[in-house]
Amino acid sequence: MVPPPDSDVWPEQYRGKRWKSVYAILFAGRCQLCAYSCPLPKSRQLLDKWLGVTRRLLCTNHPDSAGELREVLPIDTCRNFKAKSWLPPRSRLGKRGRCVKKKEPEGEVRRIPLGRGLFALVDAADYERLSKYRWYASRHGPTVYARCRQKGKDTYMHRMIMRPRRGHIVDHIDGNGLNNRRCNLRVCTSRQNQANRGPCGGSSQFVGVFRNKDRWQAGIGYRGKSLYIGLFRDEVEAAKARDRKAYELHGQYAYLNFPEDFRSDAEKGAGGRGAKVRNASRRLGRGRPESPASPSGAGRIPVSTKKKKKIEGSPVDNPT
Repeated sequence: MVPPPDSDVWPEQYRGKRWKSVYAILFAGRCQLCAYSCPLPKSRQLLDKWLGVTRRLLCTNHPDSAGELREVLPIDTCRNFKAKSWLPPRSRLGKRGRCVKKKEPEGEVRRIPLGRGLFALVDAADYERLSKYRWYASRHGPTVYARCRQKGKDTYMHRMIMRPRRGHIVDHIDGNGLNNRRCNLRVCTSRQNQANRGPCGGSSQFVGVFRNKDRWQAGIGYRGKSLYIGLFRDEVEAAKARDRKAYELHGQYAYLNFPEDFRSDAEKGAGGRGAKVRNASRRLGRGRPESPASPSGAGRIPVSTKKKKKIEGSPVDNPT
């Protein structure tokens, strides 16, 4: 759903009478309407305008800069896009001419400093309680988390927010350990958390894809076994085939190279599950990997039975 022309979501130059319907198409799913974007300081905006520099925004949850601010263009987008919440414009004067305090949208984002220029993202409803503690950044492998000292014990911010029962852990959906908004946290098992592991290096930029001579092989790890999916001429086709298999095995807990292909219509502005999810689910039952761009399987390389058994034992870049 697109914010109305008078909404504060739009910058001043696009708001009110200056608003045009083309802006709704231009910025749909882009940083301008993302909950993690915010405008540059006023002084910087004036300087850029005087120099004729393209207007930019600050991203607080970029996948390549976890816990740091990053300048982006309003028409940019990434896998962490989250639609910005907004309230319809109302009169500031209530009954008897009294000033009515403006309510904050439910999706309002707050930042908690961690030192060394890093910060954690939290919901406005949790900010007051969490800001009473002294937080700092703690690295575990490639992921950074927010941690504090409470009653002589180390406590993680995401566990303090969700309070999982014993034997369960808290998973960050987008893989950013400093994004502790409730919409990005979910309580799950250890196996479900492993299914959401992101890239960890390899011959391909995508998870579950690696180079096999002049082709790209797609595979996935499941319950201690490496499952062979197929060989593809194109790296993207292999990544999407791996995504379909990961969604079949792990559902909503699967790490997806292209999450927009499985995003529900609710996140895009409509209700119900998306048509792409339904179509992908139908393709999952066929057993043969097919490229979305070529339903007939033209992008897939046929492999003999002996070679297939040999490949099934080969490692996968990021087994889940």
